[in-house]
Amino acid sequence: MAEAGKQEQEHAVAIGSVNEKGTPMIPVTGDACWSKRSYGTNYCASSGAGAIVGMYSKKVLHYGVKNKVCTICSRANKKALDPPDHICFKNFDGPSTAMEAAIITEGFKSSLDDHGLIYNQYVADGDSSTYASIRNSRPYESVTVGKVECKNHLLRNYCKALLSIATNTKYPIRARKLLKDNYLRIRWGIDCSVKFWYGQNNISFSEKMENIKNYIINGPYHIFGDHSKCASYFCTDAIKKQSENMVPELKVHGVFQQVEDLAHRLSLHAYSFAYNVTNNLVEIESYNARVAMFVGGKRVNFTQRRSYAGRCAGAVISYNSGAVQTTVHNYIFGTEANPEIVRLENIRNKLNVKRIEKSIKKKKVFKPVTNKDAHYGDACIKVDMDDEEYKRAKTDFLLRLEITAEEKDKIEQDTILQSASPLWLETRRKLLTASWFSTVCKRRPSTNCTPLVKQILYGTDLSNVPSIKHGKNNEYTALRELEQALNTKISQCGLSIDKEFSFLGASPDGKCDLGIIEVKCPSSAYKMDPEEAIRLKKVDFWKYASNKLVVNRNHKWFYQIQGQLRITGQNTCIFAIWTGPGNIKYELINKDDQFWKEKMEIPLIRFYKNCLLPELIDPRFNRNMPLREHSSHSHEHILMTNN
Repeated sequence: MAEAGKQEQEHAVAIGSVNEKGTPMIPVTGDACWSKRSYGTNYCASSGAGAIVGMYSKKVLHYGVKNKVCTICSRANKKALDPPDHICFKNFDGPSTAMEAAIITEGFKSSLDDHGLIYNQYVADGDSSTYASIRNSRPYESVTVGKVECKNHLLRNYCKALLSIATNTKYPIRARKLLKDNYLRIRWGIDCSVKFWYGQNNISFSEKMENIKNYIINGPYHIFGDHSKCASYFCTDAIKKQSENMVPELKVHGVFQQVEDLAHRLSLHAYSFAYNVTNNLVEIESYNARVAMFVGGKRVNFTQRRSYAGRCAGAVISYNSGAVQTTVHNYIFGTEANPEIVRLENIRNKLNVKRIEKSIKKKKVFKPVTNKDAHYGDACIKVDMDDEEYKRAKTDFLLRLEITAEEKDKIEQDTILQSASPLWLETRRKLLTASWFSTVCKRRPSTNCTPLVKQILYGTDLSNVPSIKHGKNNEYTALRELEQALNTKISQCGLSIDKEFSFLGASPDGKCDLGIIEVKCPSSAYKMDPEEAIRLKKVDFWKYASNKLVVNRNHKWFYQIQGQLRITGQNTCIFAIWTGPGNIKYELINKDDQFWKEKMEIPLIRFYKNCLLPELIDPRFNRNMPLREHSSHSHEHILMTNN
């Protein structure tokens, strides 16, 4: 593993992938396996192993084994005796499904000590529990680990969604057959486009991303015969002449609109596609398969003491070197292994190469994940900073937030991808953003701030919550319909930072000539007329006063909008709700400086400096300590705004 780390380090330095301190930064991928088969129902393995693999060297950089059982301790406990002196291999008390997150997170936290490397990108296949664990652990001081989605995982889900349309009997059979016969061609086209632009070294990363995004959106048009927007690199004149335009027919039946929506959703992952990576390096067919081979196909229980850990270590040597016997022999004895053993391992390696060339694909079994025990972890409890040390750290932290207007404008431009941008993730973490303004401003000063601080900094991944998923999936459609209603072009927005208070930020959904854009897609009002949704109080941003419909100025969205207007420096926000295709209601909200001064400014500053700032500077979460109820670094619970 040390040799693999050197290879990764040299490559990162050679391509200039280093941070401001000169520390090499590399992308990695990871996965885990367990000591027994679950068959999708019973996740109670006594042991589990995980590995982190470098994307360049394709070798294991970190591995770990978690054991829930020690036979000697168990037997002694059963007899109510003290266990004899022994090396205890029990090192985990949480659920078995939490082993993966624990092992991979440990690997990230030890990367600087082990290899002098920062793992700045984690290539994953949708395992949000592991990634959330990495993010919350904050393994690096000034780098937020970004997540790159596995290309195969994204395309597989895309094909599943296309097939679900093709099997929906509400559409005519001809339209469904056309889609079913061509859905794989749509996938292959995206794959070819990704490979083509990935290989173009004469353009910037953002250009690659934009070109891939354009193809994903145009892909269904190309496959079904409309080549009006096709790029010349992919679509020749011969193809254009041979193909029949079936897009109008599919649009009449309502199928193409569904396919187009899916393409737009997939295009949001253009950032991940531009890396053209998968996490197959540590999947079942490679490292995990080596572990299975060393443990007898999971048919034998090797988890009672050190046997399972030793076999997993052997699997790492086998995976990295391809010659476990000669490598171990050379290390122990310092001499070359028997020529017959060397010959045998060479034969095995050649057979493995032939097997890989055949590309035999095996079905992957996805494992549900469970959050680890809140009290488990290697982090020990440490005392807080003393007052003087905290004051110095606070001054330094706030000074680093004070950047020039030009730098703020550049951040806004560089974070247009929002959650897909590592810069957006890292910068936003240090700020209090507009989506939290209502919660902060409406809370009582005496209310315990711990739950809210924990929710802001260490909140769980909510992307799969149905209401949030609904809003995210339909946001693009809503913006396009609003664009048509306003008859103006809506462009993307990045992260804006307040000119006066550099710890406040906002990311509107878009901007146009009229001002900023904020769109909501409430799932509770889906397929309802907006006016009906308001009348039934499914949407309460508007209310009736004297038989007139007026904006509810106490609504959480109103606070968010006023915060966005203040931070972006705009005077108008076009706020819209989308309740389904063709159902959109919008209103122009003007900036209210008095509302900001009287109801928002002071509560936001107090909360940030009194509650959020101490946890950002001297975090307790990673030390397994309860978060501060109020700032322990000030004698007063409420700080003055100029502190």
